[in-house]
Amino acid sequence: MNAFRGCEYVQAIPERSVSAATDVYRERQPAAAGMALYFEGDWCYNRDVRMMEQKMRWSVYMKNNVILIGMPGCGKSTVGVVLAKAMGYRFMDSDLVIQESDGRLLSEIIDDEGLDGFNQIENRINAQIQADRTVIATGGSIIYGADAMAHMKELGVVVYIRLSYASIRERLGDLHNRGVSIRPGQTLEELYQERVPLYEKYADVIVDEEGKNISETALWIRDEVKDYFGEDQYVRKNQQ
Repeated sequence: MNAFRGCEYVQAIPERSVSAATDVYRERQPAAAGMALYFEGDWCYNRDVRMMEQKMRWSVYMKNNVILIGMPGCGKSTVGVVLAKAMGYRFMDSDLVIQESDGRLLSEIIDDEGLDGFNQIENRINAQIQADRTVIATGGSIIYGADAMAHMKELGVVVYIRLSYASIRERLGDLHNRGVSIRPGQTLEELYQERVPLYEKYADVIVDEEGKNISETALWIRDEVKDYFGEDQYVRKNQQ
């Protein structure tokens, strides 16, 4: 049921939490059809509920981050730095966050804890990340963590950088030194086929990187996420 339908007007303070905002709405008595809602300087009528929900989704939720997912070697970190510069955003590498938080290299965590233990640590730390106007490059195995991915979906737009298996194979060197989460005896191709459906499941946006250089990929993502953040909000924040 729509939380805003049939509510009396109310002014919502920018950047307040959704739970606080909806509590205010619930306290109001149901209004007659056509009664207005006042939200961040705009009057929204019941017939404009769709617009209202979009504003709530991207302004009150503060989903103003870009989360990059994809196979190791697809260029998440490299593209992420260029994208952050192009958007005027911060940049974060979640693998480095994990290493700093845990005190060990990714490869050391895998050696000490095994794959299941590593995935649990990765899931826990990624689920605690806080960010604002940040491009977050994640580890390739983040999609195994349900808590982490639910949190990332709340933080912002999830972008899957898709690259063919042949290209991934050419780019990757020593999988162990890179801290790639792969089971003993599992081939890279098997890992690729296992992960692709999960990347596609969680992605809000998919960019085909094949045939694009780093700058082209970053600029394509920048232009695509404008549709999610809203052109006016994006332009205003980047003119500050």
